Amino acid sequence: MKKVSKKKTRLQQFIDVYSRWLIVEDYDYFEVVFGCCFANIHLNSKPVWLYVVGASGSGKSELLQSLDGHPKIELLSSLTEKTLISGLVLPGDENTNDASLLPKLDGKVVILKDFTTLMKERREVLANLMGQLRDMYDGKSRRAFGTGKSTMYVSKFGIIAGVTFEIDKHITTLAALGERFLIYRLPILSRDQKKERALRASRNLNVTRQEEEIQKAAHYALDLTPKRPEMPDKIMLKIETLAEFVAKARTHVERDRYNREVVYDPEPEVHTRLLKQLSDLARGICMAREKASVGLSELRLIRKIGFDCIPSNRAKLLRLLAIRFPERISNQEAADACKLSRSAVYYWLDDLHKLDLVRKATIGGRSDHGWSRYSWVLRKHYGRLLRRILGLKKK
Repeated sequence: MKKVSKKKTRLQQFIDVYSRWLIVEDYDYFEVVFGCCFANIHLNSKPVWLYVVGASGSGKSELLQSLDGHPKIELLSSLTEKTLISGLVLPGDENTNDASLLPKLDGKVVILKDFTTLMKERREVLANLMGQLRDMYDGKSRRAFGTGKSTMYVSKFGIIAGVTFEIDKHITTLAALGERFLIYRLPILSRDQKKERALRASRNLNVTRQEEEIQKAAHYALDLTPKRPEMPDKIMLKIETLAEFVAKARTHVERDRYNREVVYDPEPEVHTRLLKQLSDLARGICMAREKASVGLSELRLIRKIGFDCIPSNRAKLLRLLAIRFPERISNQEAADACKLSRSAVYYWLDDLHKLDLVRKATIGGRSDHGWSRYSWVLRKHYGRLLRRILGLKKK
């Protein structure tokens, strides 16, 4: 019997075109980006905002740039305190001639190719801009100007921002301002992969044709009008469990800058917003795949995104504890395995202890350093859960 070949989805067709010109190391990245676009464009829900984290030259910009020019996409090279709300009114009717960009973004997805430049701004500039975005997240933002005018802006939009590992230096500040972004981390390329990518790029002599073909395929994929996929209760419950864990694991623990004592007991965020973001992104990925129902393959990707939202050094330690679970691991072993200092490892693990994710015990004997006398193990419930999240086999 002759086999009937299954018709490729628009996203698969885009990946085929993209692969003819550029190297693809991570196919999940395409599904996450297009899934984020579909979630923002086609779901009547809260926005889904996403950081794409990867080293310079890792390929994140090529995909993001290919979305430019579509009616539902607004690509910005940079973002300043005056980009979204300028306060400038053009001559004529002040209600219709507001020069601000924000009203024009309603229903669109903002693509920020390089969010890293903002991360390098002064702390107060970063805090001010992130405060603006936090205010805009729910779709309504009121701004008062020095002229005495006060304007209410109604505009709901998605964001996909490309950023380097510079973000890990500011993750605490961003969390303290109220986290609104999910995170997807691209895989770290090996030396051979970097070499192959550089050689492939040098052989592409017709860059204009490359960009045109990739952009045309990207727009064709974005033009899809997908049906809203179903979300089975069992999948939603698994995402809810993930969201509860991630919300706790990424909670900032405030310590005194001099004696390193905890200033106050940390209070994890209620995971309502995070659950909504993750479940909507799961639906968006399902739409990008042209599937009727969210399943285990989407759950796998959502679990990765959830874990990526945890600060990177905490995530390293949690992964190590999950691999070794239910065995205890000493502070020294954790420091050696993660290639981090013993003092830093102690405080990061102690943060997880304060959040009730990890149990802490004292090792007998003397030590030159107080932090070397401790061992750690994930609490039973979280150990089992984290092994499932990371796809580790049952012991």
